Amino acid sequence: MIPHLHLLTFTSYTIAWQCSIPGLDLSGVEYKSLPSGLHGVQSDLIYYIHDRQYAGISAFAQEAADKVHRNASFCAVGALVALDSNDGLSKSWEHAVELQILAKGLLKRGDDKRALELYWEKHRLDSDKAKEAEIEDALRRRTKSEDRRESGRSDVNPGLCVNALLAKRSKSLDRGGLDRSGVNTRSSEGRGWYADHPGLRVNALLDTFGPLIFPLHRAALLRQRILMLGAPPVQHSCNAIHNLTLLSSIPKADVTSIQLNMPEKAAISRPLFSVGITDIPALASDNGWIATTTDDILGDKHMLYDLLVELVPSANGVKQKWPRLRTAEGKVIKASQRDFRRYQRLQRELQKVREDPPDLVVGNMYAEETASLLKRALGADDFEKDVSEIVEPLGWTAAAYSAALWCTSAGISQLEAETEEEEQLERDLLEDAPRNAHVRQITEAKVTPILDSYFRALNTHLVTTLADLIAAADDDPARAGEGAAEDVVCISADDVRGLGLDPWNENDRLFITQMVRKYFASDAEVGAGEGWSVCGVRIC
Repeated sequence: MIPHLHLLTFTSYTIAWQCSIPGLDLSGVEYKSLPSGLHGVQSDLIYYIHDRQYAGISAFAQEAADKVHRNASFCAVGALVALDSNDGLSKSWEHAVELQILAKGLLKRGDDKRALELYWEKHRLDSDKAKEAEIEDALRRRTKSEDRRESGRSDVNPGLCVNALLAKRSKSLDRGGLDRSGVNTRSSEGRGWYADHPGLRVNALLDTFGPLIFPLHRAALLRQRILMLGAPPVQHSCNAIHNLTLLSSIPKADVTSIQLNMPEKAAISRPLFSVGITDIPALASDNGWIATTTDDILGDKHMLYDLLVELVPSANGVKQKWPRLRTAEGKVIKASQRDFRRYQRLQRELQKVREDPPDLVVGNMYAEETASLLKRALGADDFEKDVSEIVEPLGWTAAAYSAALWCTSAGISQLEAETEEEEQLERDLLEDAPRNAHVRQITEAKVTPILDSYFRALNTHLVTTLADLIAAADDDPARAGEGAAEDVVCISADDVRGLGLDPWNENDRLFITQMVRKYFASDAEVGAGEGWSVCGVRIC
C-alpha cells in the first residue's frame, strides 16, 4: 500500500516533469533532491523530509556527455510518500531501486517520459477506492503498532525487519526473477530493493565511527540537535541517521513503566535526513533532530545545532580518518576509556558471526557483495586506524588511583571486582541478542539484530538504573548528601560505573546530569572517582 506519491525529474535545479496529487506544495523540493556536490559522484540515493508531512527519496544518476552539456549529463528522479511512521522513511525506501533505474533510463532516453508516466499510474493513490484502501492500511498498521507497544516493544525493530527483508529477498533470488541489475522483474512482493534499506547498514555505524559511536549515541539519547557535515554520497549519512535514530529510541514500555517526565514523541529523535541552506529557518526552530548536509555554511552557524559531526570521505588508496564530533561551543568530543573497552568487547562479539559464513548459493550477485563484507571483517580495518585521536587518554588521577590500588591486596581485589562488574554488565546487555538466524543472510544482516538488541538493552539499562537511583534518593534523604537541595540526587562513582559509564570522565558525568534533567525533571550531583587523600589533602 503506497499513499500519495509524487514523481519528479530534475535537470540543474529545475523541476522538469511532475505528477502529484492536487494542492501539494513543492516549494524547495528540488534543492532537497539535489544536495550540493552531487556532480562529484556517479550515483546517489537521498532521503529527506518535506513539509513535515512527506518522506522524500531522490535517486541521482550521472554519465559522461558532450561539451555542450559540460561533459556531464545528470538527473534525479524523486518521490514523496505520506509520512506515517516515526522513523522518517515510511515506505519511501520501497521505491529506491526502481527510481534508480528510472534515473539511469532517462539519461539514455532523453525527453521520453513514458516510463515515468507508467510508474506514476502504477503507484498513485488518489481514487476513492484507493483512499479507502489507504485508510484500512493505516488502521491495520496502527493496530499492529499498539499491540507492539502493549507488549513492550518499540514501533520499529530493525533487527526483525532485516530478517524479514532478507527472507523475502532470498526467496526472490531463488525464483530467479532478476534482471542483470539485480532487480526482481516478476513479483512486486520481492522487487530486490531490500539491499538498499538503511536498516541493513547498522554495522556501518561501527565501521565509520568506531568508539565514537557511544558519545554519538548519548547525544542522540539527550535528543540533541545533531548535524552531520560531509561530501556526497549522501546515502551513507542518511543510512546512519536512520539507524542512529532507532538505536537511541526509548522503548514504549520503559516510558510507561518508569513514568518518564517527557512527552511520548521525545522517546525518539526526529530524523530529517538531507538538509540544505533553504532549511535553516526550520532547523533553527526545531529540537531533537538528526540531519546531514553537504553545505559547509551550515557548519558555521553554531546556533543551529548542539553537536556537529564532521565526516571525512573515504578515497581509494587513502587511509580513512575518523569523524570529528564538535559541540556548538567548539569543544571536541572524544570517546572515553570505558567506551573504547566497550567497543572492543562488542567487536569481539560481532566477530563470532563470521564463524558461520553466509550461504553463497542464493546467486552470483551475492558472491561479490559477501566477499567484500568478509574482507572488511566487521570493523577489522578500524583497529588499524589510530584510535588515540578519538579516545580520551587515561587521566593522571585515574592512573594514580589504579596504581595505588595495585600496591595493596585489598586494592587489587577492588580493581578485580570493578573489572568483573564491567564485564558482567556487557554480558547482560548481550544476553538477549539473537545469535542464529533462520534465513540465509549476508554478514551485515546477522550483525544488525545483535547491535539492535545491544543498544536497546543499553537504553533500558540507563533509564531504569537512573530511575532506581532517583527512587532511592526519595526514600533515603541521606543519599541527597550534606547540604544538597531536596530535589537533587547525589550519584556516586560506583553508581556511575553501574550505569556503564566512566566516573573519571567529565563528559560522562555531564551526560548523567543532563539525562536526569531530560528524563526525570530533576537535578543531580555526580561524584568523580574516589581518589586518594593524604593527611586530609586529596592528591588524586
